[in-house]
Amino acid sequence: MSTLLKDRTIKIKKARRCSWCDEMLHVGEKAQYTVMIYEVDFNADTFHLECYEALCDLPNDEPYDTGSMSRGCLCLKGECRCKPLKEAGKMSAGKKTCKWEQDDEGIWHTDCGNAHVIEADGPEENGMKYCCYCGKILKEAEKPKVEEVG
Repeated sequence: MSTLLKDRTIKIKKARRCSWCDEMLHVGEKAQYTVMIYEVDFNADTFHLECYEALCDLPNDEPYDTGSMSRGCLCLKGECRCKPLKEAGKMSAGKKTCKWEQDDEGIWHTDCGNAHVIEADGPEENGMKYCCYCGKILKEAEKPKVEEVG
């Protein structure tokens, strides 16, 4: 469990590294500064604004290794699939979820432009929390209500 002590947007006065992606925060750049107690550890962190937004998308205080994530998303460093999708216009940077919708043949189609086959049940029943293509929080589309006759 974590306790947030300070959370504010600052202007960088001295260059430093982002706690999320380990890329440089440059003088004059806006950033998010947080101070918290995580379990028994005291942490003071500075993030790119988009990295802080990604951090806020982590469910239930899920831990991460400092500097191990890709800038601005939930993908691990070096394994980001979001950047090519953003550049191709298939994913909006502001959207936090990726909706998956199943067609009549059982194929799941994603907001980020991919198709996925799951052998049994759906993403939620198989413990999938994030889209394996873009790293955003996975959200299943509403299933149409079927009226029972009888």
